[in-house]
Parts: sequence; C-alpha cells; structure tokens
Amino acid sequence: MLYLLQSMTTKFAISPDQTRIAYDITGAGPAILLVHGGGGSRHDWHTGGYVQRLQDEFQVICVDLRGHGESDKPTDRVSGFSLPISASLSSLSNS
Repeated sequence: MLYLLQSMTTKFAISPDQTRIAYDITGAGPAILLVHGGGGSRHDWHTGGYVQRLQDEFQVICVDLRGHGESDKPTDRVSGFSLPISASLSSLSNS
C-alpha cells in the first residue's frame, strides 16, 4: 500500500547544547514517540503510513535525531551525536 506524505508542520526545539531538533505532532490522544533508525528521518514514519494509521488514536510525535532530516548537525561531532534523546525531548515541552 502506498502512502503519500501528508502535510507536516515542522516545529523546532532547541536542545541543551543549542542544536535545533525538528519534530512534528499529529493526531490526538495519548502521546506516542516515533524515532527513526540510522540514516533515516521522521519522514520515514509518514511515507510508511505509520502516522496515518496511528493519528486517530494517538498524538503521534515524530522527531528527527540530531544530524538527520531537518535537525541541525551538532558542532561537537563526538559528544553531540550521543546526547540522549531525553535531553532533546525535554526541549519539546518548552517550545
């Protein structure tokens, strides 16, 4: 089954190390976080049809990990990619 990329509104949160983290939120209900694999982006969840299937029952949050998709690349290559996603997620609640 082919799913078209639905209109997404990209939002940005600023992580503690000042890296912009791209995300989008779709739907309503209990929150569910979709995190892509290496080399991917949050668009993978949309084009794969996951967001469309989940949005009627959940608030679907899709995040681009740092250095992927529309998120900024960290300036510190060693520690910047290893910053826990929880540090970036805490920024979402403040945006």
